[in-house]
Amino acid sequence: MDGLAELILALHKVGIRIGTVTSGWREKIDSVIKLLKVDGCISVIVERDDVTKGKPYPDPYL
Repeated sequence: MDGLAELILALHKVGIRIGTVTSGWREKIDSVIKLLKVDGCISVIVERDDVTKGKPYPDPYL
């Protein structure tokens, strides 16, 4: 997504904590974070293996 890395970096710079919820798997998530060069900017990651019932259920967000 255009501008996503810049948004994450700007939010992180001013102290806003960032979390993400995804149905992706950890290796893919780590690859995207590295590709965007936002390592260390995301405080919480909830991925498919962290919950029993994933999206569209609310469990990952809770």
